[in-house]
Amino acid sequence: TAQRGSPRDFFKDTGTRLQRDGHASRLHPSQAGRAQATAGRDAEAMPKGTVRVYAELNRLLPPHRRFREQRWDLPGPATVAEVLGVVGVPMDEVDVVLVDGEPALPEDPLYDGARVSVYPVFESLDVGALRRPHASPLRRTAFFAGPGLGALCRLLRGLGFDCDTFGGGDDPGAVVARAGAERRVILTRDADLLARPGVERAFLVPAGRAEAQAALVLRRFDLAAAIAPLTRCVACNGVLEECAPGSDCRRCTACGRIYGDDAARRLRDRATSLAARSEP
Repeated sequence: TAQRGSPRDFFKDTGTRLQRDGHASRLHPSQAGRAQATAGRDAEAMPKGTVRVYAELNRLLPPHRRFREQRWDLPGPATVAEVLGVVGVPMDEVDVVLVDGEPALPEDPLYDGARVSVYPVFESLDVGALRRPHASPLRRTAFFAGPGLGALCRLLRGLGFDCDTFGGGDDPGAVVARAGAERRVILTRDADLLARPGVERAFLVPAGRAEAQAALVLRRFDLAAAIAPLTRCVACNGVLEECAPGSDCRRCTACGRIYGDDAARRLRDRATSLAARSEP
């Protein structure tokens, strides 16, 4: 049975507790200690251990290997990247790797009995304090908004977020498939849609004014710091460019809509207000 839950729930299985400020409470020896403990072992020994892949990364595995711990073994010394290659998870899909609860990098060596935990991009936890395989985030958060959420979608675009829409007549399976392929968070008022197989990232939006809904979305996905007004077209979701160097005026590269100085000022003011409302 596929396990679902927040990244915080997943970390209960790794021996690492993440606090809200992103610092890891480490419950295992340091990497230096581990290296010292493994010194002198036979270099030709075949190390063995376990690996578990979490959340959406399971889509990369065969069904019978998803959401469960797997054994790994390699002939001779092995690195994190080599074990992930054997399992079938590309490093460019991975955001955080823990080895016995310690953050690890692709080139880090593994020792006999190592327990490897592999995580995708975190949507709502600050993991900045962890050693991560990539120097920059793997992706920006993008949304897929359903019927009745047009005003929310336009607000998110005004804040600089990629937000596309789907209609009530669209095939639910196609909606879920596209959201997964494009790594979009589904925003919907339909609880039945969230129960469909294959939904990876989604948020059930409560009834209310669009401003309150936007503040909830920003808070849920910890996006206040990612707000970038005057970068997305409110009307079509296209990318905006400067009308002239140094000007507040913007032009949509997709539909040609012009956002003059007054419109730009309103977008900035609204972004400032929503950022304040989204604070915990």
